[in-house]
Amino acid sequence: MTTLLPARLVGGLAVYDLGTGPPVLVMPNPQGMVRTSEASGPLTDAMLALGRRVVTFDPPGAFASVRPPRLGLPEMLAGTSDALRATGITGPVDLVGHSQATLCQLAWALAAPHKVRRMVLVGAVDGGWRATRRMHGMPWRWPVTDRRFWRFARLAGPLAVGRGDLRRLKRFQRFFVEESFVDRELVPPVPIEPGDAHRPPPARARWQASVRHVDLRP
Repeated sequence: MTTLLPARLVGGLAVYDLGTGPPVLVMPNPQGMVRTSEASGPLTDAMLALGRRVVTFDPPGAFASVRPPRLGLPEMLAGTSDALRATGITGPVDLVGHSQATLCQLAWALAAPHKVRRMVLVGAVDGGWRATRRMHGMPWRWPVTDRRFWRFARLAGPLAVGRGDLRRLKRFQRFFVEESFVDRELVPPVPIEPGDAHRPPPARARWQASVRHVDLRP
């Protein structure tokens, strides 16, 4: 994947404006598990290949964004509003997103329904950890007697409360990705660099904890 430069910085938020054609906002994934900007990710590539103009942004504190992260849905809704305004999109627009980005899409549709034309939600969630448990996501896909359940909890627990280091986060990423693939030969590598044990994880690693009480089902 190619690293792209943002079209502009809007109050410290890196906004991308790529391609031509009907606009689509690719909602960035807000969690700290993401290893590349949404601007160079597969959803953006797919939209560009379909002849769409892609607008997206780096969440606060991630990649090219220098806006301080606050975590939670309000910061992602503010980022969406800033990205659309910076790129001159005023009418209803299509939205595409994956995983935790779909929670932000749903929240945006509820907050500003007149700005949403259509949505595609890939692997959608409607809330925080309760939604993950209800839909049997990790670690709830395994019984508590399964060692993978406890490995997940052991790796993720400290990260959720702002502890641990970058090495722990990458170990968690590696475990999460490996368990997400049936064909292990397709698993992308998660390299652990020398010195990661002495580096802090990104603030966005606490995203899941920030939305633990969110429930958009009503």
